[in-house]
Amino acid sequence: MSVFGYAAGTATVNYSWEVPPDCVDEGQGDFNRHINAHSIVPLGTVPAGKRNVKIELVAAGDLDIQLFDGETALVKWPDGELNGPSSQEMTHRQMNIHWSGYEGTTAGPGSEYIIIEGDVTADLQMMVYGYEEGDATVTYEWGLSDADIQAALP
Repeated sequence: MSVFGYAAGTATVNYSWEVPPDCVDEGQGDFNRHINAHSIVPLGTVPAGKRNVKIELVAAGDLDIQLFDGETALVKWPDGELNGPSSQEMTHRQMNIHWSGYEGTTAGPGSEYIIIEGDVTADLQMMVYGYEEGDATVTYEWGLSDADIQAALP
């Protein structure tokens, strides 16, 4: 939006927007990234305002997913709020965050998930750490139903 002034003066611009009643804020995507051993690679931002987010990392090697709120490590071995070998959960800024743990799912290390149950209340940064070199496939979804989120939890 812009305003062009044909003459000097003061103007007031009023505008508004509304979400259509049939609008659903949901979506999904995936991408692949090569991760070098002993490197930390940014994956992206989970923006505030999204709801019911599920992120999965699948890799043949031992790659660990990480989640930060600014400088605060929410998911990170060995010094994150969640940092253990098996599934854990916590509440941070009214977000319920679930993590598979660094040993991963039943598929083993390199198969990890993070689920944010409810509203995302702050921008969160996703990273991956390569204990080994490997290719990471990351899939993500947001706007899942509460029932779908509950079904995805261990």
